[in-house]
Amino acid sequence: ADAALVENATAVSEALFNASMNNNATAVGVEVAAAFVHPLDAPFTPSLVNTVSFLVNMFIQTSTILVNYIGEPFCVSLRQNKPLLYSVCGAYALLLALLTGAITELNESMEMVPMPTELSWIIGGAMAANLVVCWVVERVMAAAFPARLSPVAKVLAEGAK
Repeated sequence: ADAALVENATAVSEALFNASMNNNATAVGVEVAAAFVHPLDAPFTPSLVNTVSFLVNMFIQTSTILVNYIGEPFCVSLRQNKPLLYSVCGAYALLLALLTGAITELNESMEMVPMPTELSWIIGGAMAANLVVCWVVERVMAAAFPARLSPVAKVLAEGAK
């Protein structure tokens, strides 16, 4: 990625220099526009930043679903919601495999860069601590501020039993 940025900056500066030597302001704009390559249009190059970003984003999305799932009495419990339970467990298993690099073919196919062991431990520990702390805070807040059922919801809940 850094090489592409340097190449891009070099091309832009060469276009500016060439156009300024010709004293042609229109040519400057045209050559700069032609030389510039937006980073989103550049080909993907794996890096440690991309790897860590993907893993952290995957963890955040999965933990948000897990921690914020309310369950009974508003929905079925997580144990009864097998598709969601298996999806969350599968996502965490995939996350663990990617984080540890246990399946090198998987990491290569997903274009993950091998991480230093120390970094893997730090990220994994931070993820585990984050999940536990968020879950505890969610449970404490749910106990401190219990949800109230409307009269209609109470009738529906009693009728379902």
